[in-house]
Amino acid sequence: MSKARRKWTSYTRRLFGTWGVSLDQPLPFEELSSSLNRSSNPSVSFYLMLLLAAAVATLGLMASSAAVIIGAMIIAPLMNPIISTSYAMVTGDSTLLKRSFITLVSGIVLVIAVSFIVATVLGTRLQGTEVMARSKPTVASPNADGPSAIADWPKMRHVRAPADSVILRFIMAENWRLRWSS
Repeated sequence: MSKARRKWTSYTRRLFGTWGVSLDQPLPFEELSSSLNRSSNPSVSFYLMLLLAAAVATLGLMASSAAVIIGAMIIAPLMNPIISTSYAMVTGDSTLLKRSFITLVSGIVLVIAVSFIVATVLGTRLQGTEVMARSKPTVASPNADGPSAIADWPKMRHVRAPADSVILRFIMAENWRLRWSS
């Protein structure tokens, strides 16, 4: 291989990394079940993180700050009971379904209550650009949904998808369908 070719290969690897299919071994059924059982249990830390995420999200909406809202989504632990609920439906585990659904519903109620309290205490209404932009979709609204689903397709075609990736792809596809059907 020529020196120029080696230099180019080295440069592209540093710039783009090495692309490839992840062939990690899937978790054994028992380990996956016990992990999802643990993550579906409500705990003080779960509710504390939800409380903080709700306060951050409400303040981000009031400030019309997309970065703060995204930060609140990152710290909110609601994805664990959502995945556990989905897993319980697929496997028919009624105990896990009840526990994860109760955790999910109680978390949603907590988030709504905290957001209401924060908005009431501060005495402002949520009429920022972030809220208004979501209430009137335009042709440009699904700008990230389609390309991100397309970008995920080659990777997921060859590898068994983890539950959260399947759920996220479904949500993105449903979001895309709803935006374009009206």
